[in-house]
Amino acid sequence: MNDKVIENRIRRALHRRGLALKKSRRRDPHAIGYGTYAVIDPQINACVSSNGLTLEDVDDWMNK
Repeated sequence: MNDKVIENRIRRALHRRGLALKKSRRRDPHAIGYGTYAVIDPQINACVSSNGLTLEDVDDWMNK
C-alpha cells in the first residue's frame, strides 16, 4: 500500500480517538528524525507517544 494511504488511515483513526498525527518538519534526508511521526493530543498540545516513530510504529502504538 502507498505510504500516503496508510498515513491518511492512521490520521483518521487517531482523529476518532481525539488525537492527531504530526509529521517531522525536518527537510534534510540525512538528518536524524527525517520522515518520522509523533502522536499529539491537541487539547493539551503535548506528545503522547515518543517522537521519531515510523508509520508502522504508530500503527503498533495505536493497537496496544
